[in-house]
Amino acid sequence: MRSKSERWRIIGEARGETARSVGRKRRGFGTVDPPPTSPGESNLAKTNFGFQKRQKELEKKRKKEEKLKKRQERAAVPPAEGAPPAPETTEPA
Repeated sequence: MRSKSERWRIIGEARGETARSVGRKRRGFGTVDPPPTSPGESNLAKTNFGFQKRQKELEKKRKKEEKLKKRQERAAVPPAEGAPPAPETTEPA
């Protein structure tokens, strides 16, 4: 009679697996994934938070400059001569 390990080896070979991977599967370690194509390379794209932050800062700066420009334009335009002056508010005594 064959031992358990010998039977597992035969079953694994029939499935086209190596003896090492069969043992790992049996012990609950899962399958061995192949390494990435080159060191430090991954298959998933990483989010570039620095770029997003810079774009957000540029957008804020642009909006702030637009606001300032509008304020300066309003201050530079003199009131129309034909328009009545703004009423002064006086508090009743």
